[in-house]
Amino acid sequence: MILEEIGKLAAIILLSMGGAAVLFLGISKWIGDLLGNRIIEKLKSGLQTDLESYKIKLRKSEFLFQKQYEAASEFTALYQNIIPRRSSPDMDIYEAYEIMATKTEEIEELLIEYRTKHSVILNKTTLTALSSAIAQASECGYSIANNADPKGRPEDISADIVVTIKGIWEKLELIYEETRQVVLDQSET
Repeated sequence: MILEEIGKLAAIILLSMGGAAVLFLGISKWIGDLLGNRIIEKLKSGLQTDLESYKIKLRKSEFLFQKQYEAASEFTALYQNIIPRRSSPDMDIYEAYEIMATKTEEIEELLIEYRTKHSVILNKTTLTALSSAIAQASECGYSIANNADPKGRPEDISADIVVTIKGIWEKLELIYEETRQVVLDQSET
């Protein structure tokens, strides 16, 4: 009988401990799931916010790239229009300068129009070169107008005008390279 009572007592102790363990495990699982779900929802919310932020940044970047591409494409066409084409095999650079000198008013107007349209998207180096080219074209046009014959053609292109035209040409090359490089840099990332 003592053995029987000891067995019953042992069974009661094991059942009571096992029941508590099952209850403890159940409560632990419930609390763990509750906290885990809260942490997961918080992380999901943070990731969703980050994702939306990156989507907005990407749309802005795409918009800026499109505008930079348009500015570069338009300047390429403008550059090709301003820089004289070789009219003969023995044409030298000074003849090209003379051709440009006769178009300084047109060059000035084209550059002002370009700057007005794209100044927001151009970098500082490009804007500085563009403003300088406009000022040089204006100065050159004024100098040529004062030395023109009655039909409006320049009688003689002075060395100062050639230097100014060369400066315009160099600025146009710089602007061409800068606008082109901005697009290339964007397309690599």
